[in-house]
Amino acid sequence: MSTKPWSDPTLKIQRIGLGPLVHSIYSSESVGHANPSVGAFRVPCESLQLLPQEILYIGDNYRTDIEGVRSAGLLALHLNRIALEQDAHTLGTLAVLPKLLEVQPLNFFPGRS
Repeated sequence: MSTKPWSDPTLKIQRIGLGPLVHSIYSSESVGHANPSVGAFRVPCESLQLLPQEILYIGDNYRTDIEGVRSAGLLALHLNRIALEQDAHTLGTLAVLPKLLEVQPLNFFPGRS
């Protein structure tokens, strides 16, 4: 879910090499709801025919991304590049994402093998 124009997240995801890990990209404009509205996150769930808890969302704005996502029932990681300390729910860089998903998929997708 992006509040930016459609091409911005698509190009960025491809440029940093995460394209193979991303199934779909949605924007506030394409779903008709803005973050942190629950509808902004439920529309993609319905479109993908997935339960909210089966989707991992990564956002850089804690209030509009993370709080909104969690209220909609999705799994969330906060991308905080300037935090001095990281925890299990915070990423300092997207570069760790491929390894994180490879090593710990069950932490993000309970009930799936």
